[in-house]
Amino acid sequence: MKLKMIMSNAWDIARRGQKKFGGKVKDYFAEALKISWKLYNDEKARKGGDLVVIAPWFLQKTLGHPSAVHTVLRESTLFVLKETEKAYLIKAVAKDTMLGSGDVVNEFWAPKSVCA
Repeated sequence: MKLKMIMSNAWDIARRGQKKFGGKVKDYFAEALKISWKLYNDEKARKGGDLVVIAPWFLQKTLGHPSAVHTVLRESTLFVLKETEKAYLIKAVAKDTMLGSGDVVNEFWAPKSVCA
């Protein structure tokens, strides 16, 4: 999960470098991989928990309301509670800044095919 996300991000960064400066994509890959790891570690330190990327369309279908989708994508700390062969049980914890009443917790199963 983590490695797939880091590698695909590194290839995206390398392609952008190649498009901007020319040359071959593989020439940019080593530096892009360093950048991708740094971005991953910075985001993990900022959010805490496990970094799981979930497709927004799946969250819309599962949670229903757009504000819940925004909260899970942008503000929640995600934890993988259980893992099966085909899915993760994810716990999304977000601070309730509007009401100040504590944490907002969502638990849901997500197929591995919609997670990165």
